[in-house]
Amino acid sequence: MRSSSQLQHQIRPEPLITVRKQPPDSIANKLQQWGCITRALQYEAIATVYAFGADVTLPRPMLTLRSSAAMPAQFAFDRGQLGGPGGLLAFVVSASTLARDALQTQVLAQAQQQLGLNLQAVQTIVEKRATFACTPGLQRPALQIAPGLLACGDYVAGPYPATLEGAVRSAVAAVAALTMHPQTV
Repeated sequence: MRSSSQLQHQIRPEPLITVRKQPPDSIANKLQQWGCITRALQYEAIATVYAFGADVTLPRPMLTLRSSAAMPAQFAFDRGQLGGPGGLLAFVVSASTLARDALQTQVLAQAQQQLGLNLQAVQTIVEKRATFACTPGLQRPALQIAPGLLACGDYVAGPYPATLEGAVRSAVAAVAALTMHPQTV
């Protein structure tokens, strides 16, 4: 016959979450490695040139433009069709490197040449660290920073470049990792 201590040992349930203790220096090393990869990312600017023309509308709320070195805008948005003031257009320039005045001049010339519009510049906003540079061999930081610590954002390793979709997918992956496999995160 088995003793009660033997029976208790046999029926004791395993914990649902196993906490793996790691030495503090191991966690610190992981944090430092993740930080080094993140700091190595190079950033690029995205500029938006806002221009106005009385009674100006685009055929659609958003247009893709033919861009080149002399015509830098890739997209035009008709703010009037998107709930903003009528006649206001926004021209978006990815990986912008030009000085503000030169950029405005080129975008206004592009609007004239490609869209037949005579516009006046209203404001130019340059977001200097808007996105990371997608370069060959780019190493992006992993979702897991250290045990129990996850990151999400457009810069985290994933199938998309720096986009809203990439940011959302990394957040979904972080939530899935936490809910489906909490013991390994």
